[in-house]
Amino acid sequence: MQEIFNRKKTVFIALLCLFLWAPVRANTIGYCDSLIKKGIDAMWEKEHVRSLELLTEARNLAEKNKWYKQQFLATNNIGANYYTILEYGEALHYYLESYNIALKELGPKYEMVVLNNIAILYSKEKNFIKAKEYFKKAYDIARENKDGPKIGMYAMNLGNLANEMDSPKEARDYILESFPYLKSDPQMLTLAQVGLADNDLLQGNARQAREKAMNLYKTAPNLNFNEIGTSLM
Repeated sequence: MQEIFNRKKTVFIALLCLFLWAPVRANTIGYCDSLIKKGIDAMWEKEHVRSLELLTEARNLAEKNKWYKQQFLATNNIGANYYTILEYGEALHYYLESYNIALKELGPKYEMVVLNNIAILYSKEKNFIKAKEYFKKAYDIARENKDGPKIGMYAMNLGNLANEMDSPKEARDYILESFPYLKSDPQMLTLAQVGLADNDLLQGNARQAREKAMNLYKTAPNLNFNEIGTSLM
């Protein structure tokens, strides 16, 4: 009888310790980071309600503790969720909020990320003038900070936008500029090459564009990445 009682007591104490430890753990940067990761994973799985719950919890926790990096990441990815489900007004609200956090507390590395996101949002709304303004801001910051991969990404985005604005010469210059910076990232390089095929088509070189598209369709490392396969088809 005594032995059984002692086991129950041990279990009770262990459970009590667990409950006492949980609130402490829930107020750590590590816990906040785990919420953000789970929220981003849920977003990619298209579980947007779950993602928004996790990211909102992370955002509130980060704001309370003045963890600006985590607050930025949570807020920016809340915006990304709304962008994904085509709620562009809500997406812009959260992007602008994360931009203000970056501007006041974090610096250029974070600032240019959200500038690029805002630009993509404007381009989806066909507001190409505003899109170009924000892409260019991100591109200029990347150049000032000598951030090669970001220079490549933003140059590619400026090129693709110029394609949409029917400015093929400007588009080609930006896209070709992006190639050396993206060569270590096959998926991003493929995206830039798709933009160059679009540019060939815009300039009346249909045969050249078709040949590039067919070759890329066969050799692209991941046709699902950013809908590369659909674009090439």
